[in-house]
Amino acid sequence: MHRLCERLGAAEGCARNKDDFIDTPFLWLPLQVDGHAAMEWVFQWDYHLFTLINQAWSSAFLDWLLPWVRNKYVWIPLYAFLATLVVERYRQVSWLVLLLGLLAVATGDLVSSHWIKPWVERVRPCHLSEVLRVVVRVPCGHGFSFPSSHAVNHFVVAVFVGDVLRPFYRWLRPLLWLWAAAVAYAQVYVGVHFPLDVAAGMLLGIVIGRFFSFAAMHFLKTFQWRPSSY
Repeated sequence: MHRLCERLGAAEGCARNKDDFIDTPFLWLPLQVDGHAAMEWVFQWDYHLFTLINQAWSSAFLDWLLPWVRNKYVWIPLYAFLATLVVERYRQVSWLVLLLGLLAVATGDLVSSHWIKPWVERVRPCHLSEVLRVVVRVPCGHGFSFPSSHAVNHFVVAVFVGDVLRPFYRWLRPLLWLWAAAVAYAQVYVGVHFPLDVAAGMLLGIVIGRFFSFAAMHFLKTFQWRPSSY
């Protein structure tokens, strides 16, 4: 246990023996692969970056702002606005674009929450406050940590909507990516995910969002539909 504390730079406040440590196979992995320096380096930097974001780079303003940024209900007006843009631009086939967008989000949530998380079983940092230094700024939740479903779902939306609306609003896609990145960053800041969790969620969300945006373009070609601005 002391060895873990030393590697994570969190000797103070650590449990005194392994029996006191919450069962977290993902966090124990560096101790089980001593011959793999690259893997150890990744996990050490994952926790180091977590402490920077969660503690060293904190401020009273971010303590107020970022819990709101990562609250999905705050963004309902944005979701409605994006759906309105899709309907306005795609008109008679907007139902297909919106349906594929919903399927993209559902796929991201299914893969992250119901497949990967139960398989990896990484414990959230906010559940490790007895072992690690963690500032918890929101209710912790009961699910596993890897990957971040918030990061997955918001990047699915950002990539899918940014792609399908790019012919009309080229400026929109980078703004949506920044928005999704802010949500992912907030998940680390409030103490409910490690950086590796949100990085994996971002990558998964990008892949799923891009897959469904390609599917949307393919189906639109099948319908022989072209936006007037082409």
